[in-house]
Amino acid sequence: MKRTLEIGGVSGLLTGLVEQKLGHKSLQTCLGCSACSNVCPVSGRAGTDPCMLLQLILEDRQEEALNTPWMWYCSHCASCFSVCPMSIDIPSVVHLLKSFSSVDMLPLPVQQEIEKWVATGNSCSMYPDQYLGLVAKAQDILRKRTGLKDITIPIDKKRARLLLLIDPAVLKARPSVLADYATVFHLTGESWTLPSSPFGTSDLSLITGREELGELWLQRIEGLASNLGVDKVILDDCQNRLSPFGPKDGFKKELESALVTSIPFLVFDYLQSGRLKIKKKVRMITTFQQPCSCPDDQFRTLIRALLERLCTEVKEMVVPVENSVCCGGGLLRAGLEEQMEAFDAAKALQMEKVEADAVITFCLTCFLQFIRLKGLGFIRQSVLFFPEILSSALF
Repeated sequence: MKRTLEIGGVSGLLTGLVEQKLGHKSLQTCLGCSACSNVCPVSGRAGTDPCMLLQLILEDRQEEALNTPWMWYCSHCASCFSVCPMSIDIPSVVHLLKSFSSVDMLPLPVQQEIEKWVATGNSCSMYPDQYLGLVAKAQDILRKRTGLKDITIPIDKKRARLLLLIDPAVLKARPSVLADYATVFHLTGESWTLPSSPFGTSDLSLITGREELGELWLQRIEGLASNLGVDKVILDDCQNRLSPFGPKDGFKKELESALVTSIPFLVFDYLQSGRLKIKKKVRMITTFQQPCSCPDDQFRTLIRALLERLCTEVKEMVVPVENSVCCGGGLLRAGLEEQMEAFDAAKALQMEKVEADAVITFCLTCFLQFIRLKGLGFIRQSVLFFPEILSSALF
């Protein structure tokens, strides 16, 4: 017997709900051409691929679609969407399937990530004392860099203009990144602050399909922004089409008390207004990981323009499809590293073709994944988070 499912207060069988989510015509236009499966990094894992998943839904084979392990191999990179001749939004279909899974159906690593995040507010299980210790380390780096012995990194500063949320995993991997942010804010005379407790900046609802986690995550950000009275929140998350504060209306979230933006947009405003001046270009050939599944060229154009102002030469990655090959970082954030072999191989192959000294990343997920790839020997390029290359151009 098929289960009756519910989404947004509407009940029904899977086929009807998917069609309601995407539009009846959209799903029915699938040609079965397998273009999506040909570019999918995890095509064939668990005996399934994107095209087969759509056929299961169209044939009303509900239980098979809902129980395929393949959905957890999907990183929502949208390579499939970029080549689909009918523009079927397969990543959104997978997200919808995940939302129907009960907690006990989630892979064990995903369950563990949720437990850590709910308990501590981040996926590192980092508590305030360790977090503040890393902030202190970043402050020492900042003082040595600027020569200012009294300069501080503000914590819980009331009515600052900006609230910076930097993921504990980034601080743990490279505390100097916080010093890079602080350097930029110091040179622009920016009023900013950090929260006194670590905050995981990845919206786990996009990985797990559990919308309640997204609502809790949003409430925590709203609470921080409202309590501190800030105007803007700077989030080190990706600006792709599925990101919580990204450009796709179906997933976009908003705060009542503050605007949310990312450091590239903020830096662009600094440069345009003259608040920030580049002292010298970094003598380095760089490439960059553009956001997976970016819906248009706006953000890609922005980040390339920024890098061209910071570096002597910028090269784009060689891509087999419209978008850059996904780094697979979403699986890393979900604790599913054992499922990342195909992403590792695809990214390594792409990076071999790029004659660059360093790869610049613009979100914490890509940053952590590229550090992992570097550590495993998959890539030879140095890995830099955008604030790092920016601060290098300011001195």
